[in-house]
Amino acid sequence: MLQKLQPLLECPIVGAVQGKGLLTGVEFVADQKTRAPFAVDMNVTAAGVDAVFDRNVLIMPGAPGLVDGAAGDHIAISPPFTVDEQQVDTTVRAVTEAVEETARSLGF
Repeated sequence: MLQKLQPLLECPIVGAVQGKGLLTGVEFVADQKTRAPFAVDMNVTAAGVDAVFDRNVLIMPGAPGLVDGAAGDHIAISPPFTVDEQQVDTTVRAVTEAVEETARSLGF
């Protein structure tokens, strides 16, 4: 899953795609060069999670305040150990489409 999500790094709002095993996280940033976070009131994490839910895939918002206890957005993807390759592909597709949609809605 981690390898299949790496192309998200080309999206202007993605600062990092990291993980270990089936646990993967995608960090959202307002500026890729400085890794500056979005303003808290923009609710970028919620927008991303909602867009994935709209594609019938369940993911979790990351803990708030990734940067300083208040600012910082990311999502956590943690499918069950019983996930199969088709479900991984479905999840990757849903997350990719949702992140791209969220970027467009933010004007990127």
